[in-house]
Amino acid sequence: MNTAAKNVILFDKKKGPKPIDFFDYRNIAGRSGRMKMYYTGRVFRFYEEPEQMELDIDVPIITQDSAPTELLLQIEPSDLSAESRKKLAFLERYDPTLLEIIKKNSGLSIEGQLAVVGEIERNLGYFHERMYWKSFPTYPQLLPVVALAWDNLIRPNENRAGIGSGKHLAFLTISYCSLKSIKSLVTSQIADPHWINSEPILARRINRCVFFTLNLVRHWFDYKLPKLLGAVSNLQQYVFRKHNLPCGDYTFLAGQLENGFVSQTGATLLEYDIPVSAVSKLSKYISLDKPIDGLLEELRTIDLRRIGLNKYEIRKIKGIL
Repeated sequence: MNTAAKNVILFDKKKGPKPIDFFDYRNIAGRSGRMKMYYTGRVFRFYEEPEQMELDIDVPIITQDSAPTELLLQIEPSDLSAESRKKLAFLERYDPTLLEIIKKNSGLSIEGQLAVVGEIERNLGYFHERMYWKSFPTYPQLLPVVALAWDNLIRPNENRAGIGSGKHLAFLTISYCSLKSIKSLVTSQIADPHWINSEPILARRINRCVFFTLNLVRHWFDYKLPKLLGAVSNLQQYVFRKHNLPCGDYTFLAGQLENGFVSQTGATLLEYDIPVSAVSKLSKYISLDKPIDGLLEELRTIDLRRIGLNKYEIRKIKGIL
């Protein structure tokens, strides 16, 4: 254990557009220490400590007073209050099978999911022609899927990480699927006429494109878009099966995006907190398709420095060996 202190410097009054409150302050200050790493921590601040406030914790499953309908749907009917049953009464006219799918797509707007189903129903031929796909789609195939999610499942105040529309997100997703590399995606953005016109100075454009792409990958590709793809996949399967039509399946694409286009065993390495950059480098020298035990055994026999891994990546790999 390192006896030296780990320092945290509090240098601003705000977290984005909002002032740092007492909870944020204590959370950041708590990062000055790290269990099994440092005995002590030091915090340097340049502003007064925020005033402590009284917090009322509302547990929706108990009170149910301010709980959204998405959360109420997850509660057993016998545990619902009379008021909560009234809130969910509008769902009684819908097919129980559909309600189970909506419940499975937890956390997403109930009204939004019903709107997706309704839109597909109203334009059945149009959507079936474009949404009946599996594996990797083309842009015309992906666009209606992303557009349905963008228009109905993303809340108005949600962070969009610089993405302006469903078309924009679908285009970048297809680019990422084609390039299968964050570095290549950054390079393509730097050469894009939009960014050239927006920021003619190369050094500044590189900084902006790197920030934008990393934010895009972390916010959309690693988490939010796979969840949305899975939800729309479930909803289109319900509609098309009801009309005896073959349906699509977007789970493969969702998994590929979420795991950075690495193999199943490579995805397991990600679960061990190995950076995707390291997994990508390893894939050029060893097979990642073998069981995890065999892969770990092979990693013990190779010189990690000779295959181009940096010190951080080597440290993370040695940590699991």
